[in-house]
Amino acid sequence: MPTPADHSAPALQDRYGAPRQTHRTTVRIAWAAGIVGALVMAWIMWGAFRPTVHNQLVGFDVSDPALTSVTFNVIKPADRSARCTVEALNTGFAQVGVLQVEVGPAQEDLVTLHREVRTSEPATTAIISSCELID
Repeated sequence: MPTPADHSAPALQDRYGAPRQTHRTTVRIAWAAGIVGALVMAWIMWGAFRPTVHNQLVGFDVSDPALTSVTFNVIKPADRSARCTVEALNTGFAQVGVLQVEVGPAQEDLVTLHREVRTSEPATTAIISSCELID
């Protein structure tokens, strides 16, 4: 038994004509898709092989109301330098102290650092907010 869609397809083609897709349009679409695919692959590969730096907070100690001691690891290529930002935060997570730490080239990829951050009021936590390669 024919459905209404079966009857309407020829009627639509009679009224409006069959849809045409030329060979040239197909080739253009294929080229565009290929170029977009190649750009996406290049972007993925660029990000995958780019050297990176990671950090890990080992611990902190609030020695007195004006000083917080922070121990952290920086993992980076041994021959590269990095800059890390260490922050001391209060109970409301407001920044009460900040320290920029430069980590130079080392013999190993993993470097453990111990730094003291001066604070304007007692800190309750410390974080490594960022690390980036600088050379």
